[in-house]
This record gives sequence, C-alpha cells and structure tokens, in this order.
Amino acid sequence: MSAATATTDEPADGDQDVFVLEGPERPAPPDEPLGDVIFAALRSHAKQAGKSAQVDAGSGAAQSFHDLLEDSVRVAEGLRAKKLIAGHVVAVCSTAVADLYPAVMGAVWLGLSVLPTDPSASAGELRSQLQVCKPRAVFAEPRTLAKVHEALQGSPRQVPVIVLNQDDVPAKLVRAGDVAYADLLRAVPTASADLFTPPVIARLEDHVPFILAGLGAGGKTQCAMLSNKRAFVLLDQFREPLPDSPGAALLSSRPLSSLAGLFSLLRCCWAGHTVVTLNDLVLESLSLLAALEKNGVSHWLARPSDVRGVAEHASLSKFNLKALTAVLLDGDAMAADTHVRTQQALAVRLQAVYCVPEAGMLLFNRDAKPGSVGKVCPGIKLKVVDAVSEEDLEAGECGELRAKAATALKGYVGDPEATAALFDERGWFCTGDVMKYDDEGYFYFMEKLNENIQCAGKAVSAKELEDVICSHPGVRDAAVLGRPDPDDGEVPMAFVVLEPGVTATKKDIIQLVKDKLPETKQLRGGVEFLDALPRTTSGKLSGRQLRDRMPRRSVVGSLLM
Repeated sequence: MSAATATTDEPADGDQDVFVLEGPERPAPPDEPLGDVIFAALRSHAKQAGKSAQVDAGSGAAQSFHDLLEDSVRVAEGLRAKKLIAGHVVAVCSTAVADLYPAVMGAVWLGLSVLPTDPSASAGELRSQLQVCKPRAVFAEPRTLAKVHEALQGSPRQVPVIVLNQDDVPAKLVRAGDVAYADLLRAVPTASADLFTPPVIARLEDHVPFILAGLGAGGKTQCAMLSNKRAFVLLDQFREPLPDSPGAALLSSRPLSSLAGLFSLLRCCWAGHTVVTLNDLVLESLSLLAALEKNGVSHWLARPSDVRGVAEHASLSKFNLKALTAVLLDGDAMAADTHVRTQQALAVRLQAVYCVPEAGMLLFNRDAKPGSVGKVCPGIKLKVVDAVSEEDLEAGECGELRAKAATALKGYVGDPEATAALFDERGWFCTGDVMKYDDEGYFYFMEKLNENIQCAGKAVSAKELEDVICSHPGVRDAAVLGRPDPDDGEVPMAFVVLEPGVTATKKDIIQLVKDKLPETKQLRGGVEFLDALPRTTSGKLSGRQLRDRMPRRSVVGSLLM
C-alpha cells in the first residue's frame, strides 16, 4: 500500500479539515448485485476439477468449488420454495460447520439480507438481534439449536429453523417446524447452477446483503446494514490481506459475525481460495497448530490472543508451518514488544486489520510494523480529533479516530437517530476509538471512548455487568470499565460501592457475575471497593479517575478458579 499523505479536506461551508490522511484511490464498485458477481466468479472456479473450496480441519472432509456451487444453488432454491424473496432477512447462528459455507452463499444468491450472529452469544443477546431484524428463517447447528429456540420464543410469526449438520443433533433438541438442511437441499429436485435464475433486485441502491449486529450506547442492540455498494468496497479492500490470484489457503479463527470473518470468506469465494474451517467454540493452541500444519495454511485470520497462544506454546517447534506466509490480526491491538516476539517465534509477518462494522476496513498493517494497526486503506480518509474541542490533531497526538469513505453507511435497522449520531457535523464517522499516528502514517490504537468493553474482539456491555452487580442487596453503586489486557485487549473490571455496614467480598461479586453471565463477561479485571464513585460536576461518571485507580497487574486469577 502506498503511504498515506496528510492533506486538507475542504467542506462545502468553506471550513477546512486539516491533518487528513488519505489512502490510495480504489475502483468504483460495479452497479450489480453482490450475489451475481460472486456467483459468476464461483462458476469459473467450479470448472477446475478437484479444487477444494473448503476443508474441515478436524475431519479432513473437503468440498470442491463445483459442489459448493451446486449445494449453494440448492439452498437458494429451497429458500425460494419457502417464499423467501430478495430483501427478506435470514439469520445465521453457527460455528464453521461443513454446511455453513453453502448455506450463506445460497442466501446471498437469492438476494437475502444475511444476519450472522455470534454463536457464543447468550439467548438474550440473540433474542434482541432477532427482534430488531425480524428474520424469516434462522440457520442453526447442534450446539446453538436450543439457544435459537429460546431466542425465538414469543416471536409474532412462525420462524423456521434450518438445522445444519443434522446428523449430530440429539432428537430431543429438534422441535416441530425445524427443517433439516438435507431436506432444504432436496426441496427443488431440478435445482442446478445451469438452471438457476438470480432474482431481479428492483432498487439496487436500497439492497442490503448483510447486517452486522453489535452493542451501542447503554448496551442497546444495534444492527448495521451494509449496502450493496459498501459490500463491494469491502470485498475490494480485502484484496489487501488476501491476494487476487487463486490458491491461498485461509484458516479463519474469527466468527462469521465479525466483519473480517465474513468478508474474508466472501473474498475466498470470489478469488478462488480454500477456506479451512475449525468449528470449535473454544480454540485451543494445539488444535490451531495441527490445523495450520495439516492443511498447509498460507493465511491465518485470528485474534491476537490466539496467535500469541500458538507462538508461545511449548510444542510449536514440533509443527511445520513453512506454508504460512501471513497472519492477519483482527479484533484487538497487539503491543509492540509482543508483536516482535510473536513474529520471531512464527517466522512470519503479523499484519493487523482494523475493521469497524459501520465503516468497513479502515486500516491495514501491510508492512507489519510492531504495535501499529496500519495505514489508511484505499478509498478512505482518516483524521484524529480532540473529542472535546473538535480540533484536528497532528502526528503524535491522541484523539478520536474519524473516517470518511466514498459510500455512506446504510444505517442501523429501525434506528435513524442512532445512525445520525455516528457522524459529526462535517459528516465524519466517529469510531469511538482513541488513536494516534506517526510521521510515516502508521496508526496506533490507544483506548476506547465508548462504554462497551472490547474483550477478545467482542463487545461486552458495561451496563449489563453493572446491572447484575447492583442486583446484590449489599451493593449501592457500581461501575464497570475495560482494563487493558495483553491477550484480550480489555477485560471487565468492577468498581463497587457497598451499603454501609455490608461486608460483601470481592469473591462474592465475582461469583455473582459468574452465576448470571456467560464466560465471555466475567470480571477478569478484578473488583475494587470504593467509598463512592468519582463523578463530574454534571453527575457523570469520571472514567479517567477510575482508570487511574486500576492496578497494573491482575489480582483475580485465583478468584476465578
């Protein structure tokens, strides 16, 4: 990537935005449905007999591009037979099981809006996302089926659940109305790629191929709609970490619900790369090492903590990872010293990708500069702003990262006010991330401005944790913040004010959260008791004063055992 250059950006009102860093130009997106373009590319790859589109790292089972094409068309026709049409939403709640890839592609061919959800999310989180997006069908797998059923309770309409990898599902989990994936494939016996007719999308500018769910202010579920044009921009941006020429083998440790996980999958389908799937809910370093070696993985997309775990594993020297050419870090920033050690241990370049669901891929660290999240991506303008004075900042100064792209965010589903709040008065997207950049144009992540905690690449609602802690009869007040962590970016830490005379312990608070919330939301940053929470004169919590009280070292390891 060519070096970004600091320029001035002249708004219509005559005021100038200064210290703007701009990426290289990118081609204009085609005026076609995303599904049609990827479908045509897949048909081309399917002509190469025996070429694997995906390989299951555990079983070794492979699916050719030809079989992926035919199965995805059968999925599309099966969904069409169930009266789903372009613009309808279909949700996906699954790890990378064998049936997932063709299921998602089939929905894309039909012009549906695909809502990938985090398979590790709680039933409550999933219910909120489904209530906002109102899917006409949900794909689930054995490990998520019960949760999907629970999340759908009380839905105003009967929503069919399509069960992937049906052979692994205990009969007691299957309910009336569930549809076996195999039956969906057989719904239209004549379905084939040669006979498939894609739908006509009347208003392409309104088409939404994907919806990505997350947490907004106050822990509110917000579902970002990616327009057809923005999806093309993202597909093009991912040619930075994933090459154009076919033949790469990608192992993705990121879920489909993450922007990088989703678009790396689409990029592989478009470019003709093999996707290596590892469908474990909990990724262990030995499993990752075995998958990397056995499948000759050339590109690995993963959280920094997973990469660090592999690099520091005692058995690393026993595995042959010579095929590995690039490790793509997504989800968190990696400290410079850790970056150097990990890069040396794996003998491969670590290239960070910085993605935001509402704005796309903004930064890419092609040159693997330690500690950096990269330089500006093609078609993107970035600047760093003082969040109080709104003044643009120059190199070396810390402030909020703001972005502009050629195509605007379509918006949040059913929430125009939240959509408008994403942008400042000059139309710059506010990322909520504090960064700085150096004289060479490399950006460095510092901290987050918003109240959500980014733990291991997932947004954790501080408010949800605070509500649980405050349910304790002896707690008067509580605040939860993200405490910096070398492995997971941030971990939740609680500051608690007890009622007078109460003798609750740190163990009590940690156990309360452990009993009520999933593993991803535990108080791994610890608990500190205060006489009162520090607040500003307007009554707002002073996060800065609380962060100053955070101990430098973890004190909770033994309490979580």
